[in-house]
This record gives sequence, C-alpha cells and structure tokens, in this order.
Amino acid sequence: MTSWSYITNSSKVSASFLGLSFGITCVARLGCIYGTSAIAYLIKRKTWMVNRYEMSIIWFAGLIRGAVAFALIQTVENKLNPVVISTILFIVFFTTVGLGAFMPVYVKYFTKRMSLSEKVKMKELFLKEKEKEK
Repeated sequence: MTSWSYITNSSKVSASFLGLSFGITCVARLGCIYGTSAIAYLIKRKTWMVNRYEMSIIWFAGLIRGAVAFALIQTVENKLNPVVISTILFIVFFTTVGLGAFMPVYVKYFTKRMSLSEKVKMKELFLKEKEKEK
C-alpha cells in the first residue's frame, strides 16, 4: 500500500492513457500468445497439443502483472513522467487484484468449454491411440 505514496496528486492520473495502455497490453499479449503458438504449430504439427481454450487461459494469465512490473518502475530514475508511473501502478494493482481474483472463474469457464468440445475430445483420443501404438 505504500506504493500509493508515489501518486501524490490526483491530476497525475490520466484515465485515457490508462485505458489505452491496458488495451495495448491486452492486444500485444494476444499477438504474442497466438503468434508464437502458430509458429510452434508449423514446426511441430503432429505433436502440438495446445488448443485454443488453453491458449486463452495462457493469454489471460499473462495479463496479470505484478511485483515484477512494480519493481521495474521503481528502478527507473525519477525522470519519468508522473503520469507514466501512476498508470503503471494502476495497471499493476488492477491486474494483480482484479484479474487475479477473476482467474479461477475464467479457468473454470474455459475448462468446461474445453471438456464439451468435440474437436478437443477427438484430438485427445487420437493422441491416446498414438501413444498406445508406441
């Protein structure tokens, strides 16, 4: 809670910059997860076992920013704009507390959808058959 002392004036908080930063973070994480998964799929087609539901869970888990981001902003000299510091602190707290608390619900929802997916069931069956052949 002492991190709130870094935000001394409410005029140093920009809601539009905060929303834009969080939106860019979500889109960038989405591109990284699905982009690297596409590359991995091209390299290991027959053995690639991560489905879209699992990638969605990985994406959401990666949005949870925390102590690392807070520590990094603290190592930067005070030459940063106060708006940048306050934005990073708000994103850290929102993602750690808000999204972290929502994570079990998100995982439960996508795990249930994954268990109902026929495509996932067929792939798991195929992989079990292939494993039995070895």
